Amino acid sequence: MEKYVAFLRAINVSGHNLIKMSDLKTSFEALGLKKVHTYIQSGNVAFERKSIASEQLRSQIEQQLKQDYGNEIITIIRTLAEMQSVVANHPFSAQVLVGDKKIYVAFLAEAPLPDLAVAVEKMSNEDENFVIQDKHLYYWGSKGLKKELFSNNFIERKLKVAATTRNWNTVNKMLEF
Repeated sequence: MEKYVAFLRAINVSGHNLIKMSDLKTSFEALGLKKVHTYIQSGNVAFERKSIASEQLRSQIEQQLKQDYGNEIITIIRTLAEMQSVVANHPFSAQVLVGDKKIYVAFLAEAPLPDLAVAVEKMSNEDENFVIQDKHLYYWGSKGLKKELFSNNFIERKLKVAATTRNWNTVNKMLEF
């Protein structure tokens, strides 16, 4: 059995796409997924199943969610090995975690075009930093101060790929299941 993490975009945000985590767990179990665990109310699901291509698994989950909740819910899948790599290869040193600065990871549905990635990385400055590695955008900064500049809408508009963002604590927590 392989371990996977699914990140669902835009559920339980501002009163939209409300889904109880117990119901979400039931939806995943209906697909035959094993050891399903949800974490907090923002669509983080860890589970096990026989190895399968991530795109095929994503399609199955999105179809199940549409059937169960009537909405298209973008789902981004990572294997446990990919999640371990996200944490092990983050580009920021411990020194940057001082004060109100935080790390966020945007999980991208696919790797962005290189010229778009470079354009976003060039937006980095002394207060915030963008680094793109394959299908992940790492952000370091005070997200609360410039939230309009760093959001899923911003990422998707600039990189032209679907994305969902999690804070560093959530990324690490998903490795525990």
